[in-house]
Parts: sequence; structure tokens; C-alpha cells
Amino acid sequence: MAVLGDLRKRIDRFQNDPILPNMRTLMELQKEITALGEEERSGLASFILSSLPNAPLGPDDEEVTKRENEMDSGKAAPISYAEFKQAVGR
Repeated sequence: MAVLGDLRKRIDRFQNDPILPNMRTLMELQKEITALGEEERSGLASFILSSLPNAPLGPDDEEVTKRENEMDSGKAAPISYAEFKQAVGR
């Protein structure tokens, strides 16, 4: 009987834990996000990153101009997305 009482106490503690419902919601969200298409997940990731303070949002105009000038001058050659993925091992 003591074991049963201990088990009931544990169940009550878990049912009243304020963190567990949030964890369950997070797990449900993760499952739903995984079911999204690549473009939808990419858009969601961009949205989430842009909502964070100090998040890297991409290159600024100065960096873009510098890279364009490097390509125009022949210092750098453009590559396709497939070549880029292969170069980074994806």
C-alpha cells in the first residue's frame, strides 16, 4: 500500500507541474514543424531568427557590394547552389 501511495504522490506532482504542459506543447510544435515543407520551415526559421535580439540577419549592403565587385573583377567566381552544398558537405 505504501508503494501505491508513493505512486499517487508522484502522479499528483507531475499533474501539477507547470513545466510539463509547456513541454508537451513544445513537443507538439516540433512535430508539426517537422511536417511542414522545406520552404515553410525556412520561412519559420527566418521569422524566429529575426525575432531574436542580436540575431545575424545576413550580409549588409556593404558586404554585398564587396562580393559583387569581387565577382565582377574576376577575383571570385560564382558557384551554383548545388556546388555550394557539395562544398559544405551537405
